[in-house]
Amino acid sequence: MKCLMFDKENGLTEIDVPVPEIAPDEALVQVLRVGICNTDLEILRGYAGFEGIIGHEFLGRISKLPEGYSGPVRVGQRVVGDINVACGRCTVCVQQTGSMVHRYHCPQRSVVGIINRPGTFSEYIALPVRNLHLVPEGVPDEDAVFAEPLAAACKIVEQKLVAKEHLVCIVGDGKLGLLISDVISIVDTKRLVLVGKHLPKMNLTGPNVEKHELTDMTGTLFGDYFDVVIEASGKPEGLTMAIAMCKPMGTIVLKTTCAANSAGFDSTMVVVKELRIVGSRCGPFPLALKYLKERRVIPSRFIQSVHSFSNWSVAIDEAQTAGSLKIQMTM
Repeated sequence: MKCLMFDKENGLTEIDVPVPEIAPDEALVQVLRVGICNTDLEILRGYAGFEGIIGHEFLGRISKLPEGYSGPVRVGQRVVGDINVACGRCTVCVQQTGSMVHRYHCPQRSVVGIINRPGTFSEYIALPVRNLHLVPEGVPDEDAVFAEPLAAACKIVEQKLVAKEHLVCIVGDGKLGLLISDVISIVDTKRLVLVGKHLPKMNLTGPNVEKHELTDMTGTLFGDYFDVVIEASGKPEGLTMAIAMCKPMGTIVLKTTCAANSAGFDSTMVVVKELRIVGSRCGPFPLALKYLKERRVIPSRFIQSVHSFSNWSVAIDEAQTAGSLKIQMTM
């Protein structure tokens, strides 16, 4: 099968590898469509030290199920997948089965296309059946591919970090920032502000999202103002701005992942203002799929272009262009 393989010596290349064999708890999934994420691009710059098949946002179709499987998933059905694969043997897995800690933080976990597990930029992937989620009828393929990043946006809701009485700011108008805007709009906070560099992109969000272009005065304009600042800029400087805009004893939700040595960090105002910084990563697929099914979030409007897998180098280059929207590939 064809796939995109990354290693430090050769960079990103297309190669042929065997179709993966499935373990007794795994399904073989034919990949239909993938999205290019900023994390994929960060891996090409050294993030997580990963080498292998990249990619983790996907829509697929069940090609093969493990022998003796009798659950609800059937061959031919459309699925998306949770990218965190817990080991099932460590203390966390044994003592906290079903919890958020178990789902996302098994110390021995593999992560699709990021940690010790092949990614989705390939014709087939193998994933535990428990990680797969059926895509509801009526959800278009181009929307379904957004399930993983939309779930990441929904994690903020799962963590109960925003409430109706909050003044909320989202820093960053990238793909994730736009999805977070949609999700927080559903919460209907007291005020919701999106700060970014690209007004045409920000205008894709709903009418209850205030749009402010980033300037040298943005931090001063909203200094010490917001109860919650969600940092999703993809840049280390975004955290500095979030600290400036968050009111004393407020909360900063950190979504950005950057390669090491990106920039220095001054913690002075975090301490002085007694801020709470909360990391927020992968999230609940059931809630994301519910929003997609109910059309409360229609993320396909954030697609810039769709390329065939054979045109992957153009797709990657386009995704690396500053200010780009979501780039997808069909397999």
